[in-house]
Amino acid sequence: MARHKVRPLTPWTARTRRHLGSQAASRLILWRSSRTLRKVLRNSLLSCCCSWLFAFCIARGDVFSSLEPDQQSYETFVMGKLMWFWVFCWVFTLAECVAKLLPEPFATQSTQATLSVAQILVKLARPILLPSIGVLLVSIAGSLGIAWLSPSDRKYKADVYWGMLGYHFILTVTDAHTRHIFRLQTVSGQAKERRRSRQPRSVPPVSRPRRSPSSTQFFRVFLQNSALVASAFLAGAYVHVMSFVRLRNRWELAAFAICSQSLKLVVQGLAKLYLSKRRRTPSMRTMALIIAVPTILVDTQLRTVLLCLDSNALTLVSSVLLAVAKIVLRLARTLIARRQARQILAPHPSAVSVLPQGGVDAQLTRSPSTFSSSPQVQAIARVHKLMALHAAEVYADMHGEYIAMGCSYGILLFLGSSRRFQLGGNASMSTTHHVHLATVGLQVGLEVVGDFVAIPLELHMGVNFESFNKDDVFLALLIVLIAVVNIHIASGIYLRPQ
Repeated sequence: MARHKVRPLTPWTARTRRHLGSQAASRLILWRSSRTLRKVLRNSLLSCCCSWLFAFCIARGDVFSSLEPDQQSYETFVMGKLMWFWVFCWVFTLAECVAKLLPEPFATQSTQATLSVAQILVKLARPILLPSIGVLLVSIAGSLGIAWLSPSDRKYKADVYWGMLGYHFILTVTDAHTRHIFRLQTVSGQAKERRRSRQPRSVPPVSRPRRSPSSTQFFRVFLQNSALVASAFLAGAYVHVMSFVRLRNRWELAAFAICSQSLKLVVQGLAKLYLSKRRRTPSMRTMALIIAVPTILVDTQLRTVLLCLDSNALTLVSSVLLAVAKIVLRLARTLIARRQARQILAPHPSAVSVLPQGGVDAQLTRSPSTFSSSPQVQAIARVHKLMALHAAEVYADMHGEYIAMGCSYGILLFLGSSRRFQLGGNASMSTTHHVHLATVGLQVGLEVVGDFVAIPLELHMGVNFESFNKDDVFLALLIVLIAVVNIHIASGIYLRPQ
């Protein structure tokens, strides 16, 4: 009886495994893409709703006045606008502090347990009460002086910059006390303090810790948050300067769009350079916020100008061109970042495996746990920081586009009907503007389609968005604050001086 030769199955099995692995990676990329896009849309919708509410409150001016907003004096209206801004800042800043402490177990005398929202608010309210009163008095005093400036000095928009400086004070007070509570009362904070105290050249812990942060800690928090506020100041100054420019034809509009996008890239580049020079890799929320501020502010100004032209054809064409250009730019920046990472790892062939392939995570957002000073470890750390900064840039850009559209629509709906505001700078001399639902739907649809195409490609090329999930609630509230600051800047710039 003849024996049949059995064909080996090894090549077929290997090919099948590669095929199944490719299918699994594709499904993972699609699942992560849909989840990322869903989170971005949810956060953006929340930010737009809050910014619309803030724009509505600004349009009402001083609610304690019996006069209509158009009949209120300039001084009264500006004071009301600044008070609304600081109320929103306090509410959402405290909310983000609660979101930061909510998942943390607190160390009590007998047990370790998480606290409720009310309990955390009580812990925060007690120490920040006196500093908050001081910040409020200083803010009101400055607002009174700014509101009574002469009409010739109102063109400098001091209320816009004073409002952002007041927000910086609010952020410093709440952030410093939140960090102090985290460090002394939470399990994670106490563990970090114990590890720090065992390191050489560290100051030994005192027996009775301070009930409030020291002046040195306040100053350190003030400096750390200065990058965020400086980015907002720079973008706000650009909006202020461009409000004096009159756009007469499509070529001037095209030049304005190119200048806007160029400025956004320059500010983002400076922010990335600042973050890359820091000794430790910054947190994802810090990177996303510092990079998101210029994106939202500059894009809101550009889209508001386009909508104020009241030309559906020009708005639609410019929206399509912007969407295509941004997809190409996003993918080009991802390729450049990956090429830079390969160049950094080129002298170390064994370290190239840290780059993710086909949607597989390589934990690129954390620095190596070892403190070795070997060149290979330093190269890997540089790649970690490079890819983390690029992921924050892309993530901030995605939020920025939707929030910029939402803010521009809110500005047009709530401020465009008021005679106190001249929207779009000098781009349009019309006092009434219209928002067409078809235009809105097309703009939002183009952004969704663009993100749906770009996100899987970016994941395949190694961009990691999963690290943002752990700060999801905290990051969402911070993005709401950026949208509120955006409305504050735009409303102040567009406010008529008379």
